[in-house]
Amino acid sequence: MRDVSTGRVKWTLSGTASIFSHSAVPAVSPDGRYGLISLPDGQRNAIALISMDTGKVIQKFQQPGWGPTGLSFSPDSKFAIVAAGTTMATFAIEK
Repeated sequence: MRDVSTGRVKWTLSGTASIFSHSAVPAVSPDGRYGLISLPDGQRNAIALISMDTGKVIQKFQQPGWGPTGLSFSPDSKFAIVAAGTTMATFAIEK
C-alpha cells in the first residue's frame, strides 16, 4: 500500500500461489480501516481481512462458495460481505 500524497510504500503483503483461479477484486471498508483480499491458502482459496494501516492479516477464512466472488463492506464498516456463486456470507467486525 502506498501513501497517495507522498507515494511512499506503507506496507506490502506477499504470498505464493500453488493453485490458480480467479481473484476477487479487493475491497476497502468505508472507514478506511480494513481491506478484504483473495489470498492463496494451501490448496484452497481464502479471503483475508487485513488492516489497511499495517497490512497485517487480522483473520483468514475460506471462501463460502464456488464461482465469481465479490467482496464488500456494510456502509457503517461493521460487517464484511463475501458473495461467491449463489452463496453470500456476512461477518461481523468487532472493533
